[in-house]
Amino acid sequence: MHPTVPLFIAVLYVWIYYAFARSAMRQLIVVDPNYYAYLGARPGLGMSNSLAIGRMLLDSGVPKPFYPQGVARKIVLARYMLYLGPIIIIAAAAISLRAG
Repeated sequence: MHPTVPLFIAVLYVWIYYAFARSAMRQLIVVDPNYYAYLGARPGLGMSNSLAIGRMLLDSGVPKPFYPQGVARKIVLARYMLYLGPIIIIAAAAISLRAG
């Protein structure tokens, strides 16, 4: 296996996580517009959205009890993906170093 393959997989994982987390945050516009505004998120791309995603995923009060089940699951799954990210990146780097 080429040494860049595990790194590509790690980068793909991070991209999927970020797209998934952005999708969960976008749904907050409808579900909880006050919390969305509190996060400082804006429609579109930008650093404020990245920071808002981090705040949302690290806030232990989210998902709130009134969130629809689909949105709540999406937030929880994005949170687990965030926590697993460093492990996947370190494992990909270690595998690449062994393969190289």
